[in-house]
Amino acid sequence: MIVKHRLFLSQMTVLILSFVGLSLVFVFGFKRDPDNRNYILSDKKITNLRESSSQILEDLLKQNNVTFDPTNGVAIETVLENLKCSIKKKVLLLGSSQLITLNDDWSSDNYLRRVDKMLETMYDDGVIVYNLSMGGMTVPEKKIVLDKVQEIMEFDKIIMSIGPYDCRETEIRPSIEKIETIPFNRMDKEGCVSLEHSQILNNVSIDKVNSSIENIIERWFAESTFFFDKKGAIKLWTAAKVNSLMGNKPFYSPKKSLSWRTNNQKLNDVSGWATDMVHSGKKSLKIIKEDKETNSSWGGFKVDLRRPTKKIVLGGWSKSENVVGAKLYCLDFKIDFIDGTYEWVYEGLEFEKGTNDWTQKENVLQFEKDILSITPKLLLYKGSGVVWFDDIYARPIYDKVGENVVLNQDIEEESRIKDVHSLSFEENVWENIFENAIDLVEHAGTKTNDTGKYYILIPPAYHSPIKKGYEQEFMLEKFKSELEKACKRNNIQLLDANELLDEAHFIEYESGDRKGMIEPLHFDTEGHKKLAEYLKDHMLF
Repeated sequence: MIVKHRLFLSQMTVLILSFVGLSLVFVFGFKRDPDNRNYILSDKKITNLRESSSQILEDLLKQNNVTFDPTNGVAIETVLENLKCSIKKKVLLLGSSQLITLNDDWSSDNYLRRVDKMLETMYDDGVIVYNLSMGGMTVPEKKIVLDKVQEIMEFDKIIMSIGPYDCRETEIRPSIEKIETIPFNRMDKEGCVSLEHSQILNNVSIDKVNSSIENIIERWFAESTFFFDKKGAIKLWTAAKVNSLMGNKPFYSPKKSLSWRTNNQKLNDVSGWATDMVHSGKKSLKIIKEDKETNSSWGGFKVDLRRPTKKIVLGGWSKSENVVGAKLYCLDFKIDFIDGTYEWVYEGLEFEKGTNDWTQKENVLQFEKDILSITPKLLLYKGSGVVWFDDIYARPIYDKVGENVVLNQDIEEESRIKDVHSLSFEENVWENIFENAIDLVEHAGTKTNDTGKYYILIPPAYHSPIKKGYEQEFMLEKFKSELEKACKRNNIQLLDANELLDEAHFIEYESGDRKGMIEPLHFDTEGHKKLAEYLKDHMLF
């Protein structure tokens, strides 16, 4: 019997050690993978689906803490009827999903780390923020909610967020259309004082204390057991690695050329990094252009010169196939001067249209001002055809011709930076966008003569030196200009946070046709914090 017990104990020991060892192997591999954050986010999204928005609303109602709509407009009537009563200074946020989505946090309590709650914290509990933003909220919907919520209470500051994407449509969801004819009761300060006093007493109930202690213990245990806490993410990671070994499509998009991004063509940053035609090495940058009205390009990263100079050699190689009707087919370099001015240079760097073998273009330029930095672009404007570019160079001249400063000039180095799903619209859609945006400003302008109460916020979107969330920069600038003029007419302040956040705050889609591409509108927890800081700096309390 003793022998059997020893054998059983030995087997159990081996089993436990094997499990621990295998777990450590998976944990080690998972932690070392630079993409592990994406698997964690995927698992959090899956887990989050288990807790319904109606349950969150039910909890908020029980706590008399309704300051936002977790149902995305489905229960907006209930939300407005039960908004938290408070004697604090009140701020209203009204926008779309950008103000309610954290792309790196899909836990059921992520609203505690959104821009509205962070803004409250920055005011040391002297301000309450009502965030009635909804996913896909159109301008007509914002106007209705704005009117109805002001029937209920007076706000000290009202911030309406509108970007081009929000202003395309004018549909109104039935739940919002319904509240337009419903009269809501006005909150008075006396009622809020007594209600807040009773709430303070309720907040110290033994049930809430016990719940808080349980949450602390659960969080400590989860943080202390990495494997169990991240087992869902590790499972996704393991499955992706197995699929990759079996030759199936990888979890993330393939690598692409370092320091180069493409716009307005059939290929993207991955497929446009070509192997079918090269001048040297194994790769080149390819453009396939079918739409004759668009302007296609590859853009390189901006490079600061080691020391300024007035003279530089610019050049590179290109090959073409059936290029017809192109307005510009060339190398184009942005030259930034030390005095803050700049100039685009393509003279002497234009290629012949039609079908041509690899051809070199080069120009030696002498400027009156010192060059501070250069940014290369490879253009095929208008027309149609196929072109390849390779071996691009910019050599500053000092006592002699210096080294090539263009990053990844031979197009060989690879990058793990994701492609961006840039947004672009037809001209008639842009006209609708301008009209709807101005309509919201004009509507808000009828509500007050109080300078400093109303704000229009252009929310953050993806941008980098060569790639933007909104692809048509000219139309985006026109959008901003039209908003600025409308805001001045209506005594409303414009807050332009479009370029507030850098690339690090945006992550990629995890499924569908855009899998692996950067989603350009929604940002992370740190981005919400920066937006809250931006709003606090611009609101005068």
